[in-house]
Amino acid sequence: MTKDTIFVVPNIRGARHKGYKMRPPIWQPPIELSPKESTVVKRIRKAKLFVFLRQIRHELFDSDCQVELAKIFKDSSVGLSPVPPAQLALFIILQAYTALFR
Repeated sequence: MTKDTIFVVPNIRGARHKGYKMRPPIWQPPIELSPKESTVVKRIRKAKLFVFLRQIRHELFDSDCQVELAKIFKDSSVGLSPVPPAQLALFIILQAYTALFR
């Protein structure tokens, strides 16, 4: 590998990869609900958007969408490993949703 090699690094807080350019990783969350998630989903009465987004996040943020989101970020060889843009987008949606109901 050369110093200009671009690769995806796992999200490790405080990790520095000198000489290598980092790109945000593609987020690949599990599709099926875990047993704990299923229990929580059954108990949710008001925050149906949380459940909806959890059930469709793999469709909403497919590979093509994530590649487009990743183009927003410039290559960097300093700082922390980037967070996947799809996770940031989902966070912003939920943050806006919860702010509406305060």
